[in-house]
Amino acid sequence: MVGVRANKAHRDERVALVFLMGSSGIFVLAIALILGFLVVNGTKLFYQDHVSPIAFLFGTDWDGFGGKYGAAPFILGSIVATGLAIVIGGPLGVAIGLFFSELAPKRVAATFKPAIEVLVGIPSIVYGWLGLTLLVPFLAKLTHSEGNGIFAAGLVLSIMILPTVISLSEDALKVVPIALRGRPRSGRPAGKRCRRC
Repeated sequence: MVGVRANKAHRDERVALVFLMGSSGIFVLAIALILGFLVVNGTKLFYQDHVSPIAFLFGTDWDGFGGKYGAAPFILGSIVATGLAIVIGGPLGVAIGLFFSELAPKRVAATFKPAIEVLVGIPSIVYGWLGLTLLVPFLAKLTHSEGNGIFAAGLVLSIMILPTVISLSEDALKVVPIALRGRPRSGRPAGKRCRRC
């Protein structure tokens, strides 16, 4: 009886293993096909339209009908917007994570933690749409300009990364041992001081 059950368990494990290996293989194949498609169609610009990679990377003019494909403004804009997001959202997210892990009452932290984790799962397209419909008009009124630009993009990106930075910071700070947190100048343990705040 035990042998029959063991054989059935081994057979079930083999079936599950074959199923999981097949699923993994399909997933890897799909990723490889997508990457191959992107490489083949993305490099047509260089070997069919005869655009130099140097002209593509460092050119400043983009005119699809005129055959000018300078991507430098797009690359530089992405780098600057990412830098703005890190400068704005990074310290703010770490500060909020520090507040939730060290200073906030447990009830407040327990209330806001699930909300922040839900914000992590919101797709980036939603943040972009909200930025375009809410933030850009607000900035346009505030600055008497069109409102769209590098600052708006950096601000939207910083809001987008904020929940992730808060969640990671809070989780990282919670696992630091009490002995490594140090003592404040007053000589009281850090935990007691935080509770008095």
